[in-house]
Amino acid sequence: MSSIPCPKCNATIEFDLKDILTTKEFTCSQCHTKIALQYKDNKETFQNATEKLNQLKKDLGIN
Repeated sequence: MSSIPCPKCNATIEFDLKDILTTKEFTCSQCHTKIALQYKDNKETFQNATEKLNQLKKDLGIN
């Protein structure tokens, strides 16, 4: 699971990186601000980066 701070209230918005491929926007549970996280046109590059990030998390023992 990954997270980003809400740009409006700074609350943590958690998401699975795979959700970026299928979800157009996320909503902050605190202030209900909607934000969009999108990968650019190169889906393969995004997927490779996601795999590398997940491997790094595994290597570091981060769930």
